Amino acid sequence: LRGVAHVARFGFRVVRALLGRQGRALKTWAINRRMIEVGVGSGADVFHSHDLNTLYVGAMCKRRTGAALVYDSHELATERNRMGYWWKQWATWNERRWLPHADAIIVASPSWTSWLREKYRGVDQPIVELINVPPPMEVRPRDLRAELGIADSARILLYQGSIQENRGIEQGIEATLQLDDAVMVVVGYGYHRPTLEKMVRDRGLEDRVKFFGPIPNHELVDWTAGADIGLANIINSSISYYTSLPNKLFEYMMAGVAIIGSDSPEIGRIVKETGVGEVCDPADPDAIAAAARTILTDPAPYRAATVAAAARYNWAVEEKKLIDLYESLTTD
Repeated sequence: LRGVAHVARFGFRVVRALLGRQGRALKTWAINRRMIEVGVGSGADVFHSHDLNTLYVGAMCKRRTGAALVYDSHELATERNRMGYWWKQWATWNERRWLPHADAIIVASPSWTSWLREKYRGVDQPIVELINVPPPMEVRPRDLRAELGIADSARILLYQGSIQENRGIEQGIEATLQLDDAVMVVVGYGYHRPTLEKMVRDRGLEDRVKFFGPIPNHELVDWTAGADIGLANIINSSISYYTSLPNKLFEYMMAGVAIIGSDSPEIGRIVKETGVGEVCDPADPDAIAAAARTILTDPAPYRAATVAAAARYNWAVEEKKLIDLYESLTTD
């Protein structure tokens, strides 16, 4: 009887899993169908597919209307963080199937141009490297110390953005604990935040690690400016992460905050070229702590370098690439 019960429970789990997948597939089908209907009726000259989950929709809209199609890849769709084998196979098939329909491709990191051309040998469309940067703005620093009850004497290391695994947050916390009179501030939200908050409580680190936000996007850089160092130590857990250029890197520049960046092809290159911070192994708390000490010993040159860097890496510069692309697609 126990064996029969075990088989029955196993069978129930299989059926439930299949029904769950079927339900998700039907939901996706319904959403895609509705998006295609709206797109076809929009009279658009260009369809802009944000990431792989909308590439099929854009291709169908192009097929039915003759409009141009842009594929905007915010990450390497087949090389993302925590990506399982079967999901990667599906993403590869999907991208290979529909990518040829695009008239142009946008990528958020220069490294991704060569990656896409190598992976899909037939990809010969124009590829625009459009970096995710903030608009130029007047920064009005807000007092993180007063807001979070941090002593005026304490130095603040700050992480901002989506709170996920392999973003270097744990390593940043461990590095902060090696520094005298320093506090780590984690700004943002995400599925990994409760795990980190529990870890901090369990270790009694509430005075050394503070969680803040989420906060309105238009206030973010003002709060960032209250920190001493911004962390962009993304872990090399996937090709997409290893070659990424995250928003936070450029938001730190705009806020005038020195940066500790990953020793990766893109983050490391820009930090070195601009002189806005130090580069180190993002998975090594000792290396992060050493970089922090270097910056905190004489922070003025790093902060000064952020002025020129922010003047180069902002949306007023980058948007011209997008406008030129649209003009090329609509005037041919």
